[in-house]
Amino acid sequence: MMYPGIKIKGRYSDAVREFYNNMTANLTAFENIKSNLSKIFKDTEFLIKKFKNDSKNGKSSQGLLIYLYTTNSSNPIYYKLNEILRNHYANCNNKTITAEDRHIAPYAAALTATLMHWENIRATTNATYRGINRYIYHPGNSVVLISFTSSSLNINQAKRYGNITFYNITNNGISDKAWQPKMISEFSAAPNEQEALYPPGSIFKITATYLEYEKRKQYTIKLSDYACMVDNQQQRNEFR
Repeated sequence: MMYPGIKIKGRYSDAVREFYNNMTANLTAFENIKSNLSKIFKDTEFLIKKFKNDSKNGKSSQGLLIYLYTTNSSNPIYYKLNEILRNHYANCNNKTITAEDRHIAPYAAALTATLMHWENIRATTNATYRGINRYIYHPGNSVVLISFTSSSLNINQAKRYGNITFYNITNNGISDKAWQPKMISEFSAAPNEQEALYPPGSIFKITATYLEYEKRKQYTIKLSDYACMVDNQQQRNEFR
């Protein structure tokens, strides 16, 4: 754990901001994150060099965190990271922290903090879209996204994420910019996806459901103004 003195319980948003401030003030923080990632992702050093050689991405450490999340390989970081987050949530009462968990934890915290508090990344209040490969949820239910969740401004692009259930996500009612989805194309390894990325802990309410002509179940869901309910145990769900 990079900053064990940060108290999380009951103050999640404040804790993330505190982590971000510590991370950006510490010259060795990003080296620590990269070193830990390279222990479980063999392509880490290659991807870092590729990022640095691409003038379009800039040279920022925060941009690198986003870039690494969007890369594809035989063992994609985004896939393993979100798998670990979901598994940790599902087994949080009896979960044994593995070496792999410890190596990826600094990156998970740093990416969350970057999405919520980096001033150089643009938030959007536009509708975003996401497809998944499961049938789930009913109107009126609330869902908490435990993992990072990709969506797109491009409805056709979003259908590539999954083709069974489809989400039309409205974000224009949320006032806290930290929880608004962030447009990561500028730093992405796949900029054409027009990706809007939600941080872990975002909460949504399903407001409507209907069937498309392709027989895909479609939901309209709304990002809650109090987007994170990590400290509230009354409602905790997820979609993958």
